[in-house]
Amino acid sequence: MEPQGMTDLKTTLWQRLDNQRAGMLGIDAAGMHMQPMTPYADRDRNSLWFISAADSDLTEAAEGRQAHFAFQTPDERFYACVSGNIGKSDDGEKLKEL
Repeated sequence: MEPQGMTDLKTTLWQRLDNQRAGMLGIDAAGMHMQPMTPYADRDRNSLWFISAADSDLTEAAEGRQAHFAFQTPDERFYACVSGNIGKSDDGEKLKEL
């Protein structure tokens, strides 16, 4: 069980991500470069989704790596950086959903 403060923080994070339109995404790789991306929050899967061209440098570097996504809300009252594994997906149904 998580401490109460951590549960509140996670709830706030997901709420803020629901309305987030931009942030900076970077992937742990040689010469990591952060680039602007739009996150698509998926609470049910505890995941963020990003749409990128299949042949982009970002997509090519993604498989089996750690990613970092940093953002601030437009009102500048909430800042966050989240990290996790990143991979590629060719799920056409998920793309339509996003």
